[in-house]
Amino acid sequence: EESESQETPIWQQFIPSDSAEPGDHRARMAQWLHNDERRFIEEIFGGAADGYELALDELAVIETWLDASHYIQREIFDRNHVNMYGEAAIDFTDLLQTYFKEFKPV
Repeated sequence: EESESQETPIWQQFIPSDSAEPGDHRARMAQWLHNDERRFIEEIFGGAADGYELALDELAVIETWLDASHYIQREIFDRNHVNMYGEAAIDFTDLLQTYFKEFKPV
């Protein structure tokens, strides 16, 4: 007899869910950006890991790519004086746009 308290099977953890909680998006987004995390922290957030973490927290609750792109422009690039045409900024934006298309389609 199976217990209801069993963990989610590993294969199900990779299936996008329309009802994902912000915490789910936060963890998934962090994993999505993981390979470039250090570069983004250094080049976009001026070495402030806490700023990067706060940005991911706030992006996780945003529902649409349009809203996320406005947030990225105002709250990340403008505040940190980041050249939005620089390689790190373009990579950051591209990865997040792909994330929103994959996991938060509207």
